[in-house]
Amino acid sequence: MKFGIGIPNAREGVFYPPGFCNARQLVELTQLAESLGYDSIWATDFMSPVAEIGIPAGRNPAWYELMVTLSYLAGVTERIKLGAGVAVLPFRDPIVLAKQAATLDQFSGGRFILGAGAGVFKTELRAIQGHLKKPHRGRMLDEHLEALKLLLNTDGRVSFAGEYYKFTDVELDPKPVQRPLPIQIAGFADATYARVARHATGLSTVFKAVSGEYRDVIDKLRPALEAEGRALAEVDLQFTTFQLLDQDHSRAVERAMQSYLVKERGAYTEETLAKALVGTPAEAIDQIAALEAQGATHYVVTTCPVDKFEELTEQVRIFAQEVMPAFTP
Repeated sequence: MKFGIGIPNAREGVFYPPGFCNARQLVELTQLAESLGYDSIWATDFMSPVAEIGIPAGRNPAWYELMVTLSYLAGVTERIKLGAGVAVLPFRDPIVLAKQAATLDQFSGGRFILGAGAGVFKTELRAIQGHLKKPHRGRMLDEHLEALKLLLNTDGRVSFAGEYYKFTDVELDPKPVQRPLPIQIAGFADATYARVARHATGLSTVFKAVSGEYRDVIDKLRPALEAEGRALAEVDLQFTTFQLLDQDHSRAVERAMQSYLVKERGAYTEETLAKALVGTPAEAIDQIAALEAQGATHYVVTTCPVDKFEELTEQVRIFAQEVMPAFTP
């Protein structure tokens, strides 16, 4: 089992209160995660606050751009994997993103993971890509993934002509250190499994999308992989969750229920937070062991329902010191 942590480069206002952390603290958190033995950190790709998100008026979140953030963090770390969790592909030009991804993988010595998704908020896409009339995010995502595969994995010049993206005789060098570059697709729609089978080395599933057992996710992915001549062992199966640990279960729940995420955003109930894992380190171990037994290979805590940066670093330490050792070979 591999372990990752989400960094709040663009999570203020949505998951953490505005003013939660600054750029220097993002570096501090990433270096702490590396020193504690985490396998990966994951940055977010919100760009422009829109009314649909529902951030309280007058509270401007600090959203640090995804690829620039990861590029800087590559220079202040040595081992930890640098994950885009996830890059919203419909926001981005595939040629520019491919060039950024290959460059980041080169400078980091092969540590970049390109998480890819269609985005959460439709109005954010309309605000950023205002020239598009009724854009279909699923088709944009599929085209973008096809284009990236060509640009990152094909030597020589390549061309592509789709509904949303077109380019002719483009050649990008150097290619990534990792061939193929790891691509982690996030989603829970039925189309996600086919996308993973065609384009990706990993599947990222958020806890709230798993209605039954985690093995149900694998049962949906396996036939899609087999149709492409691939095996389940080729895929990194990532489970992403919210988490807050305390030595006392009731106190953990109480702390989470008083957080900005729950109290002001109204994002989660006590029941859903329990499913995410708000409780004791022992309960976290049991949850992760159950996920591992069902096939999960990568456990990522994307958010802790806390309101202060110091509380987040405390959570990162507790998890590393009291949970991760239970899964050390």
